[in-house]
Amino acid sequence: MKDVVGILKGREGTERVEILLSRGEENEGKFYLRFLSWGEGIGWYPQKTIRLDSRQLHTLRIVLKRAEKLLEPKRIAKKQTRGKVLPFPLVRFERERHREGESATTPPVLI
Repeated sequence: MKDVVGILKGREGTERVEILLSRGEENEGKFYLRFLSWGEGIGWYPQKTIRLDSRQLHTLRIVLKRAEKLLEPKRIAKKQTRGKVLPFPLVRFERERHREGESATTPPVLI
C-alpha cells in the first residue's frame, strides 16, 4: 500500500505531483514521485511514476537544497555586504583647513 506524503500543485490546476511512500516487508521505504494530469470524465490519472530508493531520495534532497540556495533573493547577499562605513573625503579637507586657520565657510578649491 502506498501512502500519499505530499502533493505539489502544477500549472493551471490540471497537473500535480504526488510524493508517495510504500513500506516493504522488511520495513524498507520506497519513495515515488507520481506525475498526474486531470481529464474531464476520468479525473486524475498518472502520466509518469519515478521510484526512488532511500539513497536516491537523500541525494535528491541535497541537490534540491543546493538549487534552493541558488534561487534565494539577492537581498540576502546585499545584507552580507552591508555595514561598512567609509569616511567622507571632505572631512579631511576640513581638518586641514582648520589647522591652516581658514574659515570653515570657505569652500575648498579642487584642481
